[in-house]
Amino acid sequence: MSNNKPLNHLFASLSFEALFLSKKGICIAQNQAAKDIFGYTDEEAIGRPGTDWIHPDDRALVAQKMQENYVQPYKVLALRKNGTSFPCEIQAKNIKHEGEKIRVTALRNITEQQNLEDKLSDKIKELEIITDSIPNSIWKAKVSKDGQISETYISSSVDQLLGQPPGTINSDWDKYFSFILPEYLDKLRETIQAGIENPGQTFTVRYQVKKADGSLAWFSSCGKGELEGDEVIAYGFTYDITAKKEKEDQLKTLMATKDKFFSIISHDLRNPFTAFMGFSELMLRQLKKGQYDNIEKYARAIYSTARSGGELLSNLLDWSRSQRGKITFRPEKINLHELVQSVLMFFEEPARSKEIKIESTIASDITLIADHNMLNTILRNLVSNAIKFSYRNTTVNLSITQQNNSVLLEVEDIGQGIEPEQQQKLFRIDSNESVPGTEEEKGTGLGLILCKEFVDKHNGQIEVESEPGKGSKFTVKLPQNTRS
Repeated sequence: MSNNKPLNHLFASLSFEALFLSKKGICIAQNQAAKDIFGYTDEEAIGRPGTDWIHPDDRALVAQKMQENYVQPYKVLALRKNGTSFPCEIQAKNIKHEGEKIRVTALRNITEQQNLEDKLSDKIKELEIITDSIPNSIWKAKVSKDGQISETYISSSVDQLLGQPPGTINSDWDKYFSFILPEYLDKLRETIQAGIENPGQTFTVRYQVKKADGSLAWFSSCGKGELEGDEVIAYGFTYDITAKKEKEDQLKTLMATKDKFFSIISHDLRNPFTAFMGFSELMLRQLKKGQYDNIEKYARAIYSTARSGGELLSNLLDWSRSQRGKITFRPEKINLHELVQSVLMFFEEPARSKEIKIESTIASDITLIADHNMLNTILRNLVSNAIKFSYRNTTVNLSITQQNNSVLLEVEDIGQGIEPEQQQKLFRIDSNESVPGTEEEKGTGLGLILCKEFVDKHNGQIEVESEPGKGSKFTVKLPQNTRS
């Protein structure tokens, strides 16, 4: 090497890292930096296998790289003469020199860099532990001008939110989106896109997800975008708001209940008394004049109004007690034939006034373990509605049959029916609206809501089938033995 000035000059000018020349894997030269770093004199170094400068754990790797003529830098553990080791970056390349193949190898001590990387790695692990311990999920994504998403990150706590095994999402944006109910995806994407197009502005979106156990949960994602050159970095939090949403819905229902209650008291409950006063006044005038022709008509009108008002008041009191948890569930053995007959007797007059025939099909020996008052209220409201919404001179069919361990109660009318969009609101206090009957009979919409509550207390089901202009059929399915 002493007679080769170009190589001598090369070694002298690259003193920041250890340089070695080797031929057929044997060291033929080293620079001063190599002597200082590894501690070998030229006499000790020349003629030694190049792998002597490498820790035994990494020698096989280096030998493989030499054989492959690998030219890219890679990390290994280097070994000093005194037996101590340190991390280094190694890069080598074969060259032709005076007709011979010489391998030039550079080793750079990266102890300081490795220490920094280790510290950074520790900090990242600490941050991951912190983010994973937070019940909410933290997320980040880089979005380019053309909408391409890259460098996505979703903290692993999202798996716990979804009830999935650890590592399920693994920062996969599409995988996370697969758990979101399809009807919310467009809204979610539109909200995030709006946030990206308006950097600095916070965006929030609510949606439902399907968890591992099949249950549905409400999530809320809140975040904002920040400009970084031509790209936007979007970041934020996602958290489970199911409990909060349930409380909001409860509050909404309570407010609707309050509004409904005051509406009934201020309007619907006042109407019967107005009718009483009007017809009573007419009767008094007729009696004073000795005219009796219309007395029976006025008496029937007062009776009908009183019966309607009494029915309304009964529903209102039952509903009020139900809302306050004041109704005690008292199951007992009930003969359904006897109960139906007593209910139908109550509706003989209103059915006769509209020329409606009520036909019942029920075996005399069918019994049910249920709360008598609640079941009476269910039957009374279903029959009342059937009469109210039936066309004049038609038939209302009431049937009760036994089906395995359940009892099926069906009330069917021929009348104005119910629009499909209205069917979804029948049993909800927050969206229920009263609809006048076929002859403008008034109501509150409270009866079906009561039916639903009382059916639920029996662990039963209530359904409606209806076609506008043709009629409706309400079906109640109750377990034959409800004890709690």
